[in-house]
Amino acid sequence: MFIESQTKRKLKILFVSKEFEEFLKFHGIQYQKLAPYSPQKNGVDEQVNQTIVEATCNMLQNTGLSPKFWAKVVNIAVYLKTRSSHKVVSEMALDKMCSEKKLFVKHLRIFGCATYA
Repeated sequence: MFIESQTKRKLKILFVSKEFEEFLKFHGIQYQKLAPYSPQKNGVDEQVNQTIVEATCNMLQNTGLSPKFWAKVVNIAVYLKTRSSHKVVSEMALDKMCSEKKLFVKHLRIFGCATYA
């Protein structure tokens, strides 16, 4: 599997669509069926969604930006989340785990600070 070869980690559970079931059975991977577009059925997805929404609301409120910037701020929240470590992956950032490259964060600035071109 691509994920296993890239991360050198064994894939234990993968949430999949119906079309992918035969491939998973062939490779002996356990899967769980979920209804499409229902992240509330998956506690992990729901928690991630809640974290992103809360981060977005906090960034908008703390900087005084208009809600019209919601989509851009959500993108920033997701960008930061994927570069943050998580206890499940032994304090290794998700991006680094998948690419095995050193994480570059020098370009990050405090959200809402003054910038100059």
